[in-house]
Amino acid sequence: KYEELQGEMVQKVDILENQIAVAEEKAAEAEKQTLQVKRELQELNEAYDAKFEGITAALEKEQTRYTEQLEAAQTEKTRNENLAKNLMDKTQELQDMRLDLAKTEARIDTERE
Repeated sequence: KYEELQGEMVQKVDILENQIAVAEEKAAEAEKQTLQVKRELQELNEAYDAKFEGITAALEKEQTRYTEQLEAAQTEKTRNENLAKNLMDKTQELQDMRLDLAKTEARIDTERE
């Protein structure tokens, strides 16, 4: 009977050892999958970071281009305003000269008579 019990115990120990070995294999596989998922997540994070940096750089470039265009437009506006003012000044100067000329011609006409 003792040998029978000992045989059963050996059998149970073998079963437990097999179960432990299977559990260890499953744990190792789970650890392997966990590491794989971590690597994939890291790659995705890096890809998203690179994409975000690319989008940010493109937006900054576009903002710089827009700012340069705005500054150029403001410079052109100022230049046009200055040209318009100069034109008005020259027009006034021309009108003044015409008026002086008319007065001079009138005076000459008066002196001839």
